[in-house]
Amino acid sequence: EGPFGYANAKAAFFVLAAIAAVMVAIARPRWRWFSLALVVTFSLVPFLSGARAAGAVLATVGVLGLAAMVSPLRRFVAPLAGAAFLSVLAFTVWIAATPRPPDELVRRLDGRRVTLWEEAFDTMAQRPLVGVGPGRFGSISSTGGRDADARWAHHDFLEQGAENGIVGGGLLVLFFLWGIARAGTAGSSLGALAALAAAALGTLASVDHLLHFPLIPLSAAVLVGGVVRTPAP
Repeated sequence: EGPFGYANAKAAFFVLAAIAAVMVAIARPRWRWFSLALVVTFSLVPFLSGARAAGAVLATVGVLGLAAMVSPLRRFVAPLAGAAFLSVLAFTVWIAATPRPPDELVRRLDGRRVTLWEEAFDTMAQRPLVGVGPGRFGSISSTGGRDADARWAHHDFLEQGAENGIVGGGLLVLFFLWGIARAGTAGSSLGALAALAAAALGTLASVDHLLHFPLIPLSAAVLVGGVVRTPAP
């Protein structure tokens, strides 16, 4: 399960690492072939880890990443990435808010995960202004006490909403959207790829507790921050 002790976190990190390697190949032509070899290596990790969500996100990133290399299409990458992130977020929140989601859907997503989402949504609905307090979801969740992995809602945005209210959850969503938009306005291939990195992490954080592993959000922040501070072709 790698340095994170969690397969999905490892897969998410290597999705970001693959994007970073492409960015290096563009910014440093001398390292292009080495960087592209790293892209291939890093891209295999999500599939070998059995992380289906990360694999699907990586496939989407690959398609949009190709568009990022083409000047006329580049400007569409950040909006499409942002729309994909919001679509997954809205879909998972809908599942959490639906009293009886389709059984087949629950089975595919993992019943315990959906139960945690529902608990987080219900908590946010009951205490919409201030939530239950930072870090307290696991202590108030009826599912959370069963094992260490269930301490988290496995949905970073719903968990933020449950612990800090709708405003807290909303601000986290806006923070991701700002990163996607700000990177996209760089008007470069690197900017489009950085927007993809932020959108990929936001999408994966909509189905798991990835923001609890500091290196993962920090990696995405470095990619976006580097492009914002130093625009490149």
